[in-house]
Amino acid sequence: GMPCGIMDQYISAMGKKGNLLLIDCRSHGYTLVPYGSGADSPIILVTNSNVKHQLTGSEYPDRVKQCKEAVRILKESYPEVNALRDADMGMLENVKEMMSDLVYRRARHCISEDQRTLAAVE
Repeated sequence: GMPCGIMDQYISAMGKKGNLLLIDCRSHGYTLVPYGSGADSPIILVTNSNVKHQLTGSEYPDRVKQCKEAVRILKESYPEVNALRDADMGMLENVKEMMSDLVYRRARHCISEDQRTLAAVE
């Protein structure tokens, strides 16, 4: 199969007006998250950048490999880590020297985005 993510498909199929979609990529579950109404409603701007995306030849498979490498290294010191979502920035910093800079930056981005997203939902 084609290595690709699930975000576009999920929001297209499960998205509802007035809600954000919190996707759990481990369980493949999702939660609709109300994001306000009336004066409390945030403004969301959707733009067309005219950037063409192709699944073939994309960097997605490389990014997945980098994340898996980060998990492998984290798991050596933290056996409870089965995915980057199981790690925190402290754990990552403790094993930083065991990773290439690219793998470290990829993991840092994923972990911080998970934390940012969960904090926004709360």
